[in-house]
Amino acid sequence: MSAKKNYFKPSVEHNMSDSKSLWKSLKSLVLPNKASQGSSYIGLNINGEVCFDKIKVADQFNSF
Repeated sequence: MSAKKNYFKPSVEHNMSDSKSLWKSLKSLVLPNKASQGSSYIGLNINGEVCFDKIKVADQFNSF
């Protein structure tokens, strides 16, 4: 698990001040090829559960 964290953390921290760049970075890290994934959702751990609801994920980022 720490390998994933070490891979994602620098990109997220680098784009933290610009929400547009942050979302672009997250999408490229999590969903490099939409056709192969079949989904455009980003999952986020909220209160111990992975959430894919776009509104809840956006609200969580906004409250961060």
